[in-house]
Amino acid sequence: MASSVPDSSEPGFQDRFFDYFKHETTTLQEQIGTLSQISSAGTARLDAVNRSLASIARLQREVSDASSQLPAHNQKSYSDQLKQLNERLQKAREAFAPRQKFSFKNARKITSAASVTPITSAAQQFGNTSSKSPPSLQEEPSDEGKYNLSIRSSPSKLNRRPSFTNAASLNIFSQKDIHISIPPSAENAITTSTIHDINNCVIDISFLYSSPGLSFATMSITNISGSLILAGKVKGAIHITGMKNSVVVASTGQLRMHQCENVSVYLHCFSDPIIEHCKDVKFGPLPEVFLDHAKHETKGMNRWNQVQDFQWIKAEHSPNWSEIPTEGRVADSSWKEVVGADEGVEIDEIMQKIRVA
Repeated sequence: MASSVPDSSEPGFQDRFFDYFKHETTTLQEQIGTLSQISSAGTARLDAVNRSLASIARLQREVSDASSQLPAHNQKSYSDQLKQLNERLQKAREAFAPRQKFSFKNARKITSAASVTPITSAAQQFGNTSSKSPPSLQEEPSDEGKYNLSIRSSPSKLNRRPSFTNAASLNIFSQKDIHISIPPSAENAITTSTIHDINNCVIDISFLYSSPGLSFATMSITNISGSLILAGKVKGAIHITGMKNSVVVASTGQLRMHQCENVSVYLHCFSDPIIEHCKDVKFGPLPEVFLDHAKHETKGMNRWNQVQDFQWIKAEHSPNWSEIPTEGRVADSSWKEVVGADEGVEIDEIMQKIRVA
């Protein structure tokens, strides 16, 4: 019998959600366990992986949406189980993914203008005119799982620009100590996005601000520590869960944050941002350097400072969030240096410029 998410307005919601979650995670475990049995020919295995990723992201959103009705220990249990599922899926993908052989070369020596020009022009639009480009992959991976594997396998910890040309969606997971800039060649993967298990990284998807009409439908960001996430544009909702000591920049229809601590959010949002079980979350408006390239898509009212704390029912202002004072906001000149930063810029230098704790 098909399972459907329980209605939170009906009695016994917690028990019914527990049963629903158990059913969904058991099904996912079975799906992940059979991935290796699916033929690698064609797209059947990739389709199965994408379905599992989508199911995990959906469950993360459903847990987030239900958090006001669930005890804290239940929420932690659900989050831990989803993290374990993500890790199991990652291991399964790596187990049947062939090792990529890479040959790194300076992009200035590549004769194909198509592989160099879009990245350079995107950086120039934000004021970075450096002629340097980071190492590029000679052999193109076949899906987003292999892109993540190739990034982790790279000896370089500087700026990487995986094209995601062959990926069905943009999912970045289990990365540490690396700068990832997504170039315009990834436009076919701009459908939905999951960014999961990221530590001390810069994830830059800011090319979307200079790409009219191109945006994610939804984005799920989970388990992030000490990182900068330039999320670009999301037409629907961004769900952020388990983020600490980080900075996020985004333009979105809706923002929901859960279990986040010491996070700065530079935001353009068409609805009131929502936080739950959060501490020390600071909000500022989307920097002008990004607005300049997306004016036609950010004309609506920006509700960045109309934050609703669902765990704070008193009349006075919630102590869990605040506005970033004008003098405390990152300057446009610093954002311009970060976007399209060339390969010589260290992650620590970027974190210092953007004030990532």
